[in-house]
Amino acid sequence: MGISASQARLLSITARLTSNEYQSQQVSNSKMRLAIQSQEASQEYLAALNTTQYTYMSFDAQGDAQNTALTANVLYQYSDMKNQYLLSNPSGQVLLLSDDARNYRESANLDAFLEKYGIKKVFKSKSLEENYNKLNGEYFTNVYNQWEALVKDARLKNDYSGNYNTEEIEVTVDENTGKEIVNTQIKNETYGPCSSDEAYKYESHGAYVDFRQAELAYKNAYDQSLATDSNGEYISATPGIVGDEAPDYIYSTYINAQQKLWDCSTYQTWLNAQAMEAAGGVDSDLGKAVTEYYEILSEFTTEAEDLGCTTLEQTYTYSDEDKAKWYTNLWYRLNGESSIKNEMAQNNVAELDHNLASSSEWIQDCLKQGIITIEAASNENVENVIQNEIESLQDTLHVKLNGIKWESKIHTSCQDITQQDNDTAIARAEADYERKNREISAKDLKYQNKIKLLDTEHTTLEKEYESVKSALDKNVGRSFKTFNS
Repeated sequence: MGISASQARLLSITARLTSNEYQSQQVSNSKMRLAIQSQEASQEYLAALNTTQYTYMSFDAQGDAQNTALTANVLYQYSDMKNQYLLSNPSGQVLLLSDDARNYRESANLDAFLEKYGIKKVFKSKSLEENYNKLNGEYFTNVYNQWEALVKDARLKNDYSGNYNTEEIEVTVDENTGKEIVNTQIKNETYGPCSSDEAYKYESHGAYVDFRQAELAYKNAYDQSLATDSNGEYISATPGIVGDEAPDYIYSTYINAQQKLWDCSTYQTWLNAQAMEAAGGVDSDLGKAVTEYYEILSEFTTEAEDLGCTTLEQTYTYSDEDKAKWYTNLWYRLNGESSIKNEMAQNNVAELDHNLASSSEWIQDCLKQGIITIEAASNENVENVIQNEIESLQDTLHVKLNGIKWESKIHTSCQDITQQDNDTAIARAEADYERKNREISAKDLKYQNKIKLLDTEHTTLEKEYESVKSALDKNVGRSFKTFNS
């Protein structure tokens, strides 16, 4: 082999040795990365072994305990053997499932809300049910709302003015007989503008004075009923009134004064009288409807009392009592104590996304971080959740909910919410760990074989390098000897 060829061969071997060493270094680095991946997989697996999951314990129909991964759906699902919970955000809004939120939005009152869940009232008699449904139907609900608006306007009005009667009593003593002489003088006074409270005081006083005068006139007329003139006609004590119509006039005056006094018997009845006047009187369409409303209400309460009911709740039962309590509790938390819809309470509700409602990870993270709060329902007086005396139902069959409480609780204090190993997460992590180990082992074997091949090739190249270098040295030596000779 010539010197030039030997040099070229030597350079080629040198380049291959350099490439071999570089590949060996790359494979060694890859093996180191495999070691890091193996360590990370081990750490993930160990972390999974330490994970816990919140579970909710409930009972089946046989009374056997069942543990289910905690989600909002699980909390809100009705069961007659469950404690009742709900979730609220930092603003105090109830995080409500979409179906419950829709049912609340579409319900004008508690009865309608319960019917959304198949719960109906069963009354003691058909007539009680018919009258109840009439009063709570759309027509009379509108009538009642219009009437309430008029009563409210009468209460808030601040420019009442008018006339009223007052009396001054002067008592003197007859010097001859020693008897007291009482002189009464009726004066017509004016009042206003003033508030409804002040106007009531003036008018109730005037009504009392008018009634006393009318009653006295009526009694005098009765006492003089036998007194007649030469023509046999009634001698009237009322100036300007003569003839047979005199008794009718005095009687009608007495009846009107009596009605006015009744209208002023309490502040509320006075307001009602003002509202009826604003409605156009009892003969107006609204006046007739209001009168009919109270007649039906009177029929209902009278029959209820005849059946021995002392509260509205005794007039009916629910088709499912336990379920009714559950959703009555929910209505109370959403709407307040009234059985009719409080439109302002719409702000108390925030609808929960259905994906979050079914996520155990979401509710667990939120409870741990304090992003949401869990609330528990409490019926301290289960037998008296709603108690409304028949005698107090003078205006409406709407009720106030009593005996219900919702209390914020720390989730760890809820006995039916527990923590346990997350078997699903552990099994998933174990499978993932084994899969990664198999991949790492396969790659490691591949890299190991590659290193062996590179080592063998490196040894061969080194031997070849030494052989070529030795031959080149000999050629150079011979060439110098020839040149010297």
